[in-house]
Amino acid sequence: TDEELKALADRLVPIKPIDYDLKTFSILRSLYGRFTWLLNKSID
Repeated sequence: TDEELKALADRLVPIKPIDYDLKTFSILRSLYGRFTWLLNKSID
C-alpha cells in the first residue's frame, strides 16, 4: 500500500547525514531521489 511505501521511505532517509561519509551520503541521496521519484510516479 502507499502507507507501507511511505513508511519504507521514512526508514530509508538517513536521520543523521553526518554519520555517513560524503560519498556514501551522495549515493544514498541519489538512490533515495530515484525511489521518491518512482513513488510519485506510482501515486500519479
